[in-house]
Amino acid sequence: MCIRDRDEETLNDTYETYLNRTFYGFFGTLAGVIITDKLVLPRVAPNFRIKHFRGLLFLGKYALAPLVGFKITRDYFCRDVDRTFRSMAEKYNFNMDHYNRAIDTLQTLAVAARTYSRRPLWSVLQSRPKC
Repeated sequence: MCIRDRDEETLNDTYETYLNRTFYGFFGTLAGVIITDKLVLPRVAPNFRIKHFRGLLFLGKYALAPLVGFKITRDYFCRDVDRTFRSMAEKYNFNMDHYNRAIDTLQTLAVAARTYSRRPLWSVLQSRPKC
């Protein structure tokens, strides 16, 4: 059973929405940390310094905080994305066995494309027959 064009557009739009939300969640949190660190804190507490654990503090601010922002965005602001993918999986009866079979087929196609053709894999995938 093939996926209808309208459902495929819905899935592509939903995936693009997911990518945009998580991108802005990650980099928005990073921008918030930079603004707080460079603009707000020097005006509020100009003499505040932590002399020990500078490397750990740097990693916590600039690595851990954006990752936490990404996780919060993914878990709480992307619930509609998860619901959309689950409803499409139920609509087309797509379970883990089908997923594993599709991945095996894709890997076999990639090996065949590298072995028997000089075309890249993407051009082989784009020439798939329409349902």
